[in-house]
Amino acid sequence: MVGELLGAVWFRLPTGGHKGRRHEEKVAPELAFAVKPGHRRRGIGAALLTQLVKANPQHSTISIRASTKNPAVRLYERFGFKIVRQSAESVTMRREA
Repeated sequence: MVGELLGAVWFRLPTGGHKGRRHEEKVAPELAFAVKPGHRRRGIGAALLTQLVKANPQHSTISIRASTKNPAVRLYERFGFKIVRQSAESVTMRREA
């Protein structure tokens, strides 16, 4: 269908109240990401992520949380994200440009 929304990617910018962080420490924006089921594994996510990173060079550090079973974790790794925290259910990844 023409004009159908297939996916979206955006930043969630954290706001105040981060316990244990020094005032001068910057908090990385969190990446929010979705591609419609049935349209995954076709390069849509990579294209969305490429455009978001290009359009926002001021965000040199980005974080994302995902399920350990989420196949998109491999996509994030291709874009330079590294696992910084992992549990049985989820991973937290960061990218620093």
